[in-house]
This record gives sequence, C-alpha cells and structure tokens, in this order.
Amino acid sequence: MTQASFFKHNNLTQNIIENIKLRRFIISVLAGILCLSLSSYNISYMVSNTEININWSLVFPIMISIAYGMKAGGVSAISGGALYPFLLWPENGWANIITSISLLVLFVMLGYIYDNKIWKSRKLRFHYRAILSSIVFISFMSLTYLLIYDELLALNPPFWIGDTINGMSNSILLKNSY
Repeated sequence: MTQASFFKHNNLTQNIIENIKLRRFIISVLAGILCLSLSSYNISYMVSNTEININWSLVFPIMISIAYGMKAGGVSAISGGALYPFLLWPENGWANIITSISLLVLFVMLGYIYDNKIWKSRKLRFHYRAILSSIVFISFMSLTYLLIYDELLALNPPFWIGDTINGMSNSILLKNSY
C-alpha cells in the first residue's frame, strides 16, 4: 500500500466515523424531541385523589442510551427526554428540576452500564445490568426526593407559572420515592 492510498483510506475511515457520530447525534436529538412531544399522550389513571401518569414515551431515550451509550443518552435527555415534567406537571414548579435531573442521571447511567468496557468484558448478562441500573436509579431518586424535593417546592412559585403547590407531606414523598 502506497503512502497516498493509505491517507485516502484513512480519510475515508474518518469520514465514515464522523458520519456515524453525526447520525447518532441526530437520532439522539430526535428521540428526545419525540419523547417530549409524545409525553402528553401518557397513560394516566386516578387512585383516590392522586393521578398516576405512566410516560410510555420514555422508551425512546432509554433505547438510545442502551444502543448508543451515555453521551447519546445525555443528548437525548437534554433535547427533550428529561424535560417533560415541566410540560406535564407545571404546578410542581421548581421541584420539576429534581425529576429532570433524575431522568438525566437515568439515561446517562443506562448508557454507562450498557456501554462500559468493564461490564462487557465480564459478560454481565442483560438482566443483571437491568437490575443493577434499577437499584442505582431507585436509590438515587428516592434520596433526592426525600432530601430535596420538598425544599424546592417551598421555593415556588416559579416565573413560568403562578399557581403551584408549596409543600408535600413526608408520608407522600416516602410513598412516592420507591
């Protein structure tokens, strides 16, 4: 192989890699926007005075995180996947920041667990990774809800909405944290 053909081959390889990275970035952004735009079509039902929402559109950023890794998961979260609480529950005001940060942590953590070479070399099975990521996420979310959520509710009302809640019972936070 001559030096000229080596450089042509090397440039072609770099172009292919850059195109793949750009494609992954665009797909990640689109998944985040899709999650945000479809979040109002969630599954919801009432249990006494509490409305429970299941946001099925979270599947898009989760798939991106698992398929493309933690960077793509973070891009998907920032482009809309972690912003849906502000759209669905504006009355929570500043406390939506905790939910958004928790979702960002979830997407990045899933990408890390499924992408990290340490995990792949040990051939940790899919269900073990899913259990591990669930335990870490539930622990993180429970601690943040118990320690910070009510404090952020006390800072309400935010500038984007006037009618908000200013506090929540610790028994509700404890029940909803897991």
